[in-house]
Amino acid sequence: MFNSNGLEILVTTEHAYEKPILMAYGRILAHSLGAKIIHAQTTSPERHWAEVGETARELLPSIIIAAWPAGGRSMQDAQNAAGSAQLLLVDMRPHEVADIRRIVAPWSGNPLSLGRLRLASRLASDLELPGHVLRIVGTQGLPDDRRALSQHFRQVRQRERVELALSAVTLPVHFRVSDDAVGETLVRIKPHDLVIVGGSNDWMLDDHPTAAVSWDIRHSVNGPVAMLIEPDQTAVTLQQVFQEDAILIGTFSHAGIAQEMVSLLVNQRQVPWSWKPRILERVKEISLGKSVLFMHAQIPRHGQIVSSMCIERGAGGRIHFLVLVPHEGYDTYLPVLAKLAELASNEHNVEVLIACRTPAEALSILRKIEIGRDLFEAA
Repeated sequence: MFNSNGLEILVTTEHAYEKPILMAYGRILAHSLGAKIIHAQTTSPERHWAEVGETARELLPSIIIAAWPAGGRSMQDAQNAAGSAQLLLVDMRPHEVADIRRIVAPWSGNPLSLGRLRLASRLASDLELPGHVLRIVGTQGLPDDRRALSQHFRQVRQRERVELALSAVTLPVHFRVSDDAVGETLVRIKPHDLVIVGGSNDWMLDDHPTAAVSWDIRHSVNGPVAMLIEPDQTAVTLQQVFQEDAILIGTFSHAGIAQEMVSLLVNQRQVPWSWKPRILERVKEISLGKSVLFMHAQIPRHGQIVSSMCIERGAGGRIHFLVLVPHEGYDTYLPVLAKLAELASNEHNVEVLIACRTPAEALSILRKIEIGRDLFEAA
């Protein structure tokens, strides 16, 4: 969530030339939020993010503004330094904030990104600029059924228009259908747009930082790009863990389902392609009932949970859940397993989920199950 209750924005610079650009963003946010700006320049490039972390722990700002790091490992240092603050990283290519004519926020539908969309709305309002949320809906994992595709896109539009309105996102939403999120974003960007992207998947940053969607966009446009990274959330919901673009629905060979699910995560740039053999070697399967299978693999890295779901339709249909768990955050997956075990214990809920025709419908059912709604009515 984009926090407007804090009183301080910490602008941190490593080099003197960064100050004009970063302070310009700081002044915009300070005016919009009624906050106070504090500027701190670090003294050593080698200890830049360590010094930022020390300053943040002392001042407890709600927002930290800094230059976009050069590599993925530095990005991890930046996130660690921010702690509980929101971190706005700005690219340092020459541009004037005064030249910005539109705000664009690409969005995959992840509810954890709503704070970034609220930021885009605030900036557009404060600068009196037009702008929009660019929602790109993929088709990977969807059944080859024109009616089901139409139903899926309709469900996505209806749900997200309501969700964005309730989350105080005032920008209009432009829906586009494409399996190439980066390419579709780039053709919609104009030279004087400020593009606000979300934080990269931690696993991609470790080994393949430039392959992450946000970095790809940054290196492919000529105008300004900023990334908002939100502090980690301790509460994990099924809606946050499973995303529409990582849900498969159809008829599959049971022996190849794990490979299909991992391939989907690779195609969605959730995990590096080079990890696929290792993940498939480590996948372990647990039966949570006659129609629910839980697959998991422990990855020796830090980062968030990455997951996929596969629904086998028809007679003898089953649900497969795949959860990739970071070794350093192994305990974070236990609440997810508990929720899936609870889901599997209710045969009617399982039957309703297996009957889903689209990923959007499956995600809606997961949400209703999680908040305890009676699916006899929902069905």
